[in-house]
Amino acid sequence: MLSRDTVQLLDFVKRAFNAHEISRLYNEDSSVGHAEVRIGDSIVMMFDAIEARPETPGFFRLYVKDGDAVYEQALSEGTLL
Repeated sequence: MLSRDTVQLLDFVKRAFNAHEISRLYNEDSSVGHAEVRIGDSIVMMFDAIEARPETPGFFRLYVKDGDAVYEQALSEGTLL
């Protein structure tokens, strides 16, 4: 997943989806070059986008035991925008 602020995204997915951070590696310019979180049985990889790349939407599916509860938890955390 490409992000303009992966540090903020990592914090959000931890709160919204109870994600467990597996790794976070930085580039020389302090941008996030690679990060991974575990959400349930799924691994989600993310990194900071570079200005030269166009905006790229991303879609992914997570299978969770209680989708309604996870949805409400995510809503309670607000938005990244």
